[in-house]
Amino acid sequence: SAGHPLHQNLKEVYPNLHFRASTCPDSSSDALEDWYGRRAWQDSYWPQSHFNDALRWLLLWKYGGVYLDLDVVVLRPLTRLTNMAARESHKFVAAGYSSSPRAIPS
Repeated sequence: SAGHPLHQNLKEVYPNLHFRASTCPDSSSDALEDWYGRRAWQDSYWPQSHFNDALRWLLLWKYGGVYLDLDVVVLRPLTRLTNMAARESHKFVAAGYSSSPRAIPS
């Protein structure tokens, strides 16, 4: 909540920052329902990071758009790069760049 000391400190430094409470969607149409219901992210070495990654991908899947980490340097337009995720290695998908068309009609 915005009453948390960390939020208060961030608001002092960045007065344009806004916080919104959110819960993970739990309807049967959600792509991550089983993973969320089992609370599988808690088995990770980095549970908060992996939960945030999954929520970010769910939001991109539902609403479409592009996500970039703050340390990503864009050298060319991203318009041709749709429905993709960056690869960290041959084994892992990176969460620093991903994009998706809107999955649910408006």
